[in-house]
Amino acid sequence: MIENKLKVLRPKDYCLRMVLKMCFYLQKIHEIEILQMNADFFQDDNGEIWFFYASDVLTKPQIKSQLEQKQEEQIKEAYKLKLEKRAELKKLDHAEWKDYQKRLKKEEESRRNVFKEQLSKLGALKKQRKIKKQQKEDRTEQIKEMGK
Repeated sequence: MIENKLKVLRPKDYCLRMVLKMCFYLQKIHEIEILQMNADFFQDDNGEIWFFYASDVLTKPQIKSQLEQKQEEQIKEAYKLKLEKRAELKKLDHAEWKDYQKRLKKEEESRRNVFKEQLSKLGALKKQRKIKKQQKEDRTEQIKEMGK
């Protein structure tokens, strides 16, 4: 948002901001401090400002204090431990996943068995109802025949 306003209202300040950003990234990623740089920008027909060329670039390696070096080592060690834990968790996750799949299969089998039992019970109930219905019909016929 700020960059868009700068681009329109104060293009020189926008270019300076872009140069400072580039220097910051170079310092953080490649541990190089930019002491001096002539940067060329150009503006296209659409109003976009583009970094074009850098000349007379003076750099020096970034010097870290002992405290920064210790902090960096601690961060690297913590990251290493984190990666190791992740690897262990992945192994566990894989084993747990297999166990989970086995449990799901067993649960599915037990559900199928319960369903089969319910179907057989339902079939037996239907048969009993048919028999009772038939018995009622037989009784009503016997009663009708007796009444004749």
